[in-house]
Amino acid sequence: MLPVSVRMPSGLQRLGFVRGAKPDIARRLRSIKAQSLTDAMNRDPIVLSPDLSVWEGIRKLAKHGSPLPVVENGTNRFLGIVTEQSAIAELERDEYSSR
Repeated sequence: MLPVSVRMPSGLQRLGFVRGAKPDIARRLRSIKAQSLTDAMNRDPIVLSPDLSVWEGIRKLAKHGSPLPVVENGTNRFLGIVTEQSAIAELERDEYSSR
């Protein structure tokens, strides 16, 4: 959800032109650009178990938003993410395979 200018080469130097952004977006983004990810990360994230059903995963996506990380039980090793789009694609794949 970052402004287009942030994704452009040298984008942080040109934040003032962002269309549709709140007037202080450039100032706020400049103030955090040197901040470490440790300061910005969620320390208590919602995570999914790899053995969770797709349906339960969709329920959690609806409740908590997308994307959600999938983490191995016991080791807490990151395995990937589930997005609303990937869950819908899986449901569609299942729908078409059952025909």
